[in-house]
Amino acid sequence: MKLAHPLLSSPIVFCENQIPVLVLENAAAFREFAVELLQQSEGQEGAFVLSRADRCLDCAEHLNVFLDFLHPPELEKRLQSKLITALLREAQETLAGETLQFSRAVQEYMGKLAALADYPVAFEQSENLPALLKAMDFRADLSGLSACEALLEQMTLLHCLAKDQCFVLVNAKAFFSAAEMEKLYKMARYRKLCLLLLEPRAGTILPGEQIRLFDEDLCELTLDSGP
Repeated sequence: MKLAHPLLSSPIVFCENQIPVLVLENAAAFREFAVELLQQSEGQEGAFVLSRADRCLDCAEHLNVFLDFLHPPELEKRLQSKLITALLREAQETLAGETLQFSRAVQEYMGKLAALADYPVAFEQSENLPALLKAMDFRADLSGLSACEALLEQMTLLHCLAKDQCFVLVNAKAFFSAAEMEKLYKMARYRKLCLLLLEPRAGTILPGEQIRLFDEDLCELTLDSGP
């Protein structure tokens, strides 16, 4: 997978054994990159181009940007949508018989409930299983996990539910310790996640990082931490 932008001399290439880190020391450029990435992940137009095998990918479907590492609302919403789609497929295929019985039981229950009312009552007599699954609030179980572990599990689950996902962590090094980042990198490589860090400063260069740095004048440098 690759991520290109007019400011970059060449696209960022996601490799199994390296974690690309894009450092923008110019505050305005850092902010503009973060905003543009977020907007494109939400379906708006922008200059970033995400691709795999020379095929352009829709950023709204494949780009995930983390600005809030405690409660990432857009990711949680996207993750829940993908999870419900997967569960609906299982309900209609693996549990087809049980799903039909359940739907009929729900309709029968609603009919009895409506009959108990002292006034005329109508309800939608359709087997709207997606709406029911959504009402049950299915979500990733992150109880007992640290913020770093929860982040990793959310990315992993979305990676499993949807193809070709790219994850951008904005200013993660200000939120997580070096030890947590190294653990995150290790598991991201093991689970084959396409992970990119967007940072305002290079800071301590960790093993496996490949750093593309733009200074205050937007001059580009490449730093490699080695293996």
